[in-house]
Amino acid sequence: MREQDCSDKPAAVTCRYNRFKRGLLRADQLRTLISVDAMVARLRQELRKAGEMSNTLVFFLSDNGYMWGEHGLIGKKPPYRGSIDIPMFMRFPGHVERSTDHRMVANIDIAPTIYDATGVEPQNEVDGRSLLDTSWVRDRLLFELEESKKWPRWASTLTQGYQYTEYYDRQGILTFREYYDLLEDPWQLLNLLGDDDPLNDPDPMTQATLNRQLAEDKSCSASTCP
Repeated sequence: MREQDCSDKPAAVTCRYNRFKRGLLRADQLRTLISVDAMVARLRQELRKAGEMSNTLVFFLSDNGYMWGEHGLIGKKPPYRGSIDIPMFMRFPGHVERSTDHRMVANIDIAPTIYDATGVEPQNEVDGRSLLDTSWVRDRLLFELEESKKWPRWASTLTQGYQYTEYYDRQGILTFREYYDLLEDPWQLLNLLGDDDPLNDPDPMTQATLNRQLAEDKSCSASTCP
């Protein structure tokens, strides 16, 4: 939140944010959460009354992440980790042990998991994979945003070790790139492709691979997706 220099980032990032606005938004969200807590409590009560508590697959997650001042940003449009990471919990007594799954997963995995749990064959091909199947490990995820009021269109590849993002103009022409080494820079303070130091850039072959892989992932479907 106290990042001083955002010159390595796209123009939408200014390193300035309104603390007062952040406080008001947070208070409103917490007030809204009271009704969510009440709804979850009523749902649990009804499941117990119906004798279905131990036979119900439950997902508890957020629809998106939210920036709370990181890089001077508030909201859910940026490609940074604060905006795209969400909490995700799954409860399925007798089928899922109480543990932490360190695989890279996303909300696209919910539908395949439900199909798997119910034994229903989907009518169409679906993206994602069943979380009940522990045999697979995903090496990357694709994130995208269509053009918004403040943010240009972007697409991003996220792995455990790095994040690579491309920004495009209205004609789809590449205008800006970001690359963060998440092992050395988990807070994404230094864009290696935007710091005017070519010596720390990924080598040209790696950059070409990143560009090609992102283009392929943007047009993938079902089993061809990461």
